[in-house]
Amino acid sequence: MHPVIWPARALFPEPFAVAGGPAEAKVPLVFSSPHSGCLYPEGFVSQTQLEGLALRASEDAFVDLLFASAAAHGAVMQTALFPRSYCDVNRERGELDPGLFEGRIPSSITLNTRSPRVQAGLGVIPRVVREGVDIYRGRIPVSEIENRLEGLYDPWHASLDQLLNEMAARFGGVILIDCHSMPSPPPGTGGPGVHADIVIGDRFGATAHRSVAAEIERAFVAEGFSIARNVPYAGGHGVERHARRDRMIHAVQIELRRSLYMDEALVSPHAGFAKVEARLSRAISTLARARWPFAASPRAAAE
Repeated sequence: MHPVIWPARALFPEPFAVAGGPAEAKVPLVFSSPHSGCLYPEGFVSQTQLEGLALRASEDAFVDLLFASAAAHGAVMQTALFPRSYCDVNRERGELDPGLFEGRIPSSITLNTRSPRVQAGLGVIPRVVREGVDIYRGRIPVSEIENRLEGLYDPWHASLDQLLNEMAARFGGVILIDCHSMPSPPPGTGGPGVHADIVIGDRFGATAHRSVAAEIERAFVAEGFSIARNVPYAGGHGVERHARRDRMIHAVQIELRRSLYMDEALVSPHAGFAKVEARLSRAISTLARARWPFAASPRAAAE
């Protein structure tokens, strides 16, 4: 399966899609899928040394489709159209590797070059795809930083901020569910959480009240998913940035094991895809009917 190449001569679509909206929402839930985008700009493809499946190695492929029923259940969903390997919105804005760029990084950007993610080549403009394979043939123009941050990164987070603030004002609070997928562990791998179907991350309680994660866990367990909490994924920059518990904005990250629904080597849905999609839809329906802590007692949600 090959990536979808967006020609440079054509007008690139909006960087993300939003299904539903605060005015139409019936429940205080916002779902996001920041890593499932597969529209690859032609200019980016001409810079990379990768092709086909290798270029798609970093995608959370099909996560947007698996959680697409959120809007039908009265929630809002925001989905990135651009690929994670082009711009990763689940990173700090300043997580940049100066060695990747030809030219001086603008002084207006507060760099975080010591981040373990940057050191691994996985900054906001990644140097490698999964398993450490270099994306580019050499350095890329420093102008790419402004193009990608101002054109994709900033609008993504501004839109989420607006959605969450409007939903919190309407419902008294809101929950962001940030949807991702995780590679299956190699045979014989052990350790906490590595064989779970779903890992729920709330930064060990920092980004959501304990009852929020517990309610989400119950909904998935009811559909037969095995669950781990915060290990090996505690939640990334997306939930950390957007959670505002003092304003009743809670944020939880979901990692779904890829082997449940896709052939990971071919980046292609397998026969179990529809069943997993249906189970997730029922879990979302359960969450849509839940009583959340800020609705029952605003004070309790800030504890």
